[in-house]
Amino acid sequence: MFLRVNKLQVDLPAPKRPDPNAAAALQELLGGKYGEMSTLGNYMFQSFNFRSKDKLKPFYSLVASITAEELGHVELVSNGVAMLNNGPDNDGDEADGGDISGAPFEDMKDIRLAAAFLSNGGGATPVSSNGASWNNDFITTTGNVIVDLLHNFHLECGARLHKLRVYETLTDPTGREVCGYLLVRGSVHAHAYALALKKVTG
Repeated sequence: MFLRVNKLQVDLPAPKRPDPNAAAALQELLGGKYGEMSTLGNYMFQSFNFRSKDKLKPFYSLVASITAEELGHVELVSNGVAMLNNGPDNDGDEADGGDISGAPFEDMKDIRLAAAFLSNGGGATPVSSNGASWNNDFITTTGNVIVDLLHNFHLECGARLHKLRVYETLTDPTGREVCGYLLVRGSVHAHAYALALKKVTG
């Protein structure tokens, strides 16, 4: 069972301006091979399928607890993507519905991931930075606690490299805050999986 707390895991600063190309880079952390959808999917189904939960309770608890945190990571990245796509909140008066005769979104046709604006209204979806859909093939659940923990360690190390590369492409504080937070939490998860592997293998 998941318990929802109605806030993000970390407060995100408002973006300085709309930056859809930065949002596209951040999408990689949502729907890429090592993105948050992959970590969530792996840990969630491993915890659902976990065998000998009582006997191996510490290892089950680790995977199940990180699952819940990963759901919050999906929410965090999605919010970051939407914020970067849309820019800071505009307090301007649009009582007239906004004047569309001047093509106010003309620049959006030239962005890297135009579907994020054209189809999704500037929101996030589970796709990579190039618009490739996230898919179930990124999930590994073997039923063997050692193999799953080893896979999870690899996944967190790959995700850390992923996040660092995205961080190095961004200048906006919104995207950098998302990446920085996830870098720290991913390092904690990798360390936890390494310790679990050490314990379970002796």
